[in-house]
Amino acid sequence: MRFFYLLALSSVVNSALKMLFGLPRPFHLESSLAVIKVSGFGFPSGGAQEALLLGALLIYIFRKRWAWIVGINYFFWISLSRLYLGVHFPIDILGGWISGLILLSLYIYVWPVLEKRLHTCSHVTLLLLSQALPLLLLCSGKFKEVSLGAMGVGFGLFLCSRYHLFLALPKTKMEGFQRALLAVAGIFFLYIVLGLVPNMFVHDFVRHFFLGVWLSWGATRIWHNFGRCEC
Repeated sequence: MRFFYLLALSSVVNSALKMLFGLPRPFHLESSLAVIKVSGFGFPSGGAQEALLLGALLIYIFRKRWAWIVGINYFFWISLSRLYLGVHFPIDILGGWISGLILLSLYIYVWPVLEKRLHTCSHVTLLLLSQALPLLLLCSGKFKEVSLGAMGVGFGLFLCSRYHLFLALPKTKMEGFQRALLAVAGIFFLYIVLGLVPNMFVHDFVRHFFLGVWLSWGATRIWHNFGRCEC
């Protein structure tokens, strides 16, 4: 869940910075430069920001030689691809790296302090916070998918906390793989099934909300029902 909220914050920060600076992409100035064309402004690069954030987070968590190799290659080649595709200038990449490092610093130094304070709050207070903050973003007219996904995750976390459904760490790598497979398979299933329902009954925002509930509560509930974990 920390990982989800970190990525959600990264998405909101990047979109907000793009709107703030409003700088063009290379193909906005010369269309022949683009291998592909994407929407939105260029600075800072969202791909570079999240590539550095995820690569550095991998290194920070595991602190092994393989993590350094994977993490550095991951953020370097993804960042380079943004230049090759003609969707970013070098300054966009640099801006993405800087914002990614700032977000990583917040995760390392600020989040633990915030988490301690949240542990002192009641279940109802946490539920209200998890719904109110995304709702404020939603009311701004931006960040629809992220906001409603976060509301779904917050509601699912409330259910897990209220009924003590949080999972212990996997005992084996196979168990961890099975949990991940269950969660990912459920995402694809729900996304396809909810997409078949006519828009008059369910819109994209409902789909994102239920995907958030699945990630934070649904997969956990199913795993408990199979009796494969200890509460």
